[in-house]
Amino acid sequence: MRYRVLTCATAVLLLVGGCAQQQSRRLYTCNLTPDEAKDYMREELALPPLQLTGDDAAPIVMRDDVVDSRTGRVIRKAEWGCEFWEPKPVVGRRGIYSVECRQIGKVWLTTPFNRMLDSRTGKVIEDQHPEMQIVKGKEFVVVRQDVRGKEIWSREVAVDGKRVRPYFAQRFEDKVVVSHDKGLTGLDASTGDLVWNWAGGGYFECCSDDLVLAAGQSNDDNRWVAGVQLQDGKELFRIPVPDVSSVVVAGKFFVATNRTSIEASVIFDGAGAVVARLNESIVASAAVDSDLLLLTSKRLLRMTPTGDVSWQQTTFAELTMSLAGGRLQLLPNGDALALAYTSIADTPERLVRLSASTGHLVWSIDCGGIGYYSHSMYSHAAYVEIRDGWAFVVAHASHGDTISVISLERGSLERTWVYHRPD
Repeated sequence: MRYRVLTCATAVLLLVGGCAQQQSRRLYTCNLTPDEAKDYMREELALPPLQLTGDDAAPIVMRDDVVDSRTGRVIRKAEWGCEFWEPKPVVGRRGIYSVECRQIGKVWLTTPFNRMLDSRTGKVIEDQHPEMQIVKGKEFVVVRQDVRGKEIWSREVAVDGKRVRPYFAQRFEDKVVVSHDKGLTGLDASTGDLVWNWAGGGYFECCSDDLVLAAGQSNDDNRWVAGVQLQDGKELFRIPVPDVSSVVVAGKFFVATNRTSIEASVIFDGAGAVVARLNESIVASAAVDSDLLLLTSKRLLRMTPTGDVSWQQTTFAELTMSLAGGRLQLLPNGDALALAYTSIADTPERLVRLSASTGHLVWSIDCGGIGYYSHSMYSHAAYVEIRDGWAFVVAHASHGDTISVISLERGSLERTWVYHRPD
């Protein structure tokens, strides 16, 4: 049974119904019935526990199950007390997980909040209400509140004496930036008093230490991204871009990308100088010294501040036609981990270790993947955690979830645990 299990190596093979064997012992469930998956898990749970110490041995939360990170066994229920999608680990707090609560019982919440749970007990430790929210009363108003939901101040927003409809508000240091149908407004974070208005017509995308990025389009349908100073609302630059799905901060740079059918990206600096224009969407980015690591819809590459490509890898090439997400994570020795997964729920996640300086491939492995009858279900998300020399790839997908445990040194898949597979 254990060595009979097959793996779908690529999305291309999967789409034509083909599965290829993988060298290391592992599970891929595209050919397994629910009963066969249960038989596999019985064998998997009988393996010796992983050697994890200290906080790295903290359990993992999979939806409403708490899983022993050493054995894969479900040891208790997570008492979330609300409806949610998938829990996410809180960065820097091993064993603490967070979900966005949108519904409690049959009651939908007008203002969702974050709920945090300790996997060691399975119990909620705190709720964090959003600091800023938009509330509709007689008019839409911006409200700042503390983490317990107590109001600190509330303000209507106006431009040239006329009220505007706010869509988004977030605090950045001593300013609250409000995005509305006329552009952006900066409020004093302590009092809510008006500091500046920028009536540029764009919508908020992201904010660095001193610069707010907004995206919009002109009357001739040309798209653009503008840089607005956080302190005074002065527009510093406006550059043409393709239709924007997102703008994110990556080190000293900004990455504007379109992840629809028209794949295109623009990378620019804080002065608005364009570093590169690419005919590909960017899924993940990370700063390495003064350079950028980029996981795109076509490749993995390192780019210099002048836009030159130091190296590129095409190890994700056959996955990128339907790439839904990915992660880049730097390791202490100068290597990097790259995780990518497709939008199709029964394709595997691919994890790659390589040298961040040279692009030399150390190892590459496919893992996870829940299938059998979920190919048409397009829901798939994953993240990776490093624990005592193991890479834990935790994936939530339609019709089932997986935890894949990979040796960080060898790149061998040592465990695959399956959860929430329907009968």
